Amino acid sequence: RSESGLLEIAQLRPDLLQADAAIVAEPTGGAVEAGCQGTLRLGLTVQGLRAHTARPFTGRNAIHRLGAVINQVAQYEPRVAVVDGIAFTEQLQVVSVGGGIAPNVVPDSATLVLNHRVAPDRSLDQAVTAVREYLGDLLEDEDVLEVLDWAPAAPPSLTHPVIQSLVAASGQPARAKVGWTDVATLHEMGIPATNFGAGDPLLAHRSDEFVTESELSDFAATLRGLLFS
Repeated sequence: RSESGLLEIAQLRPDLLQADAAIVAEPTGGAVEAGCQGTLRLGLTVQGLRAHTARPFTGRNAIHRLGAVINQVAQYEPRVAVVDGIAFTEQLQVVSVGGGIAPNVVPDSATLVLNHRVAPDRSLDQAVTAVREYLGDLLEDEDVLEVLDWAPAAPPSLTHPVIQSLVAASGQPARAKVGWTDVATLHEMGIPATNFGAGDPLLAHRSDEFVTESELSDFAATLRGLLFS
């Protein structure tokens, strides 16, 4: 979120952000993808007891403890929250791990980073609490779970007449945006916004991502009809 160009525009040219509503041209396959998920990065440090690897029974391996946490996250069953008729599916993933001191030492500390995609009905505190409760007894008193980064979600905003007209013009039912976008930044600025654009969202950020000329033409025609109808 901190890298959003909208924040710079808001600082240098706030007049450009005076709008009744906004469309973020994310790839959506020509459908309106309403709102967006929040994204939460959490750092977890678990503790152990350092020892020689020839006598591991005199210590406690923190990386082995981390394995139980990773296994728990791998079994996560996504929560589905319906907000204004739109179903948002939450996700929880381990995105990095770290640990180890030397080849002959049982590590006394290990870390991982979690990425939690959060529905618009939850705040930061609620999201952190949900993760902590999900990990349950795997977390001990000396372990540290800390927020590394947080970008809040955005609600669907489907009651706004411009966005309603866009849904009708798209010819497809609105659905939830999977991922975080600047719709959330605009929402914080008081501007109702939605995601709508050409291209397959399942190809986003892949090396073979592409968009066809016909998709771009359809996208432009829909916007033209919305603006001049």
